[in-house]
Amino acid sequence: MDTKEFWEKWWQKIDDDGWEDTPSIFAQFAISYYPKEGRVLELGAGIGKDTRYFAQHGYFVVSTDFADKALEISKWESTMQKLMNIDYQNVDLKKPLPFANEQFDICYAHAVLHYFSHEITDQLFREIHRVLKDGGSFATLLKSKEDPEILNSLKLDENFYQTPQGIVERFFTIEEVQKETDGLFKPVVLDASEQTHETENATFIRYIGLKIPHGEQTH
Repeated sequence: MDTKEFWEKWWQKIDDDGWEDTPSIFAQFAISYYPKEGRVLELGAGIGKDTRYFAQHGYFVVSTDFADKALEISKWESTMQKLMNIDYQNVDLKKPLPFANEQFDICYAHAVLHYFSHEITDQLFREIHRVLKDGGSFATLLKSKEDPEILNSLKLDENFYQTPQGIVERFFTIEEVQKETDGLFKPVVLDASEQTHETENATFIRYIGLKIPHGEQTH
């Protein structure tokens, strides 16, 4: 099963089983570090729980995912809530982001950037830097090497594991996140905790950083 097929089936099952439209713990934490208004780019937004949370707080959100089913569910729910300040786009994160330079005040990625190779991850960090305005906020939640799930996963390569769900994930250390974002963003929050995600006993790394302007970056 390829990655897109996996996520299409995943979101179909979520929809079939029923779900509550509540924002994530990380979204409620990250918003306190955002500017009071502006444009948000959400990567891998899924069914849009955090998209709608940000929109309800007055931000204009460009909500992206590559799973058609996720976008369909998210659009429907937003229509029911009469939220007009959301633009939906199907975006494959393995490709350069289809947005102009310095277009967003905030980029948000909840538990989505740990599904890619080193090369694609580096490209994504550079692309996020490119589309953010100078001083813009970048907030992401990443799988940590301290996450107990790693014990039940099949190691494929250094830091890469196939989880019990059958999907390949990369597990980060704080030092690796610092190194890969160094010169692109100035970290404001960088830590690992079990209190960052809804999954019980899961450990994720929280990262919130501010874009370093082009003339000052060293990456």
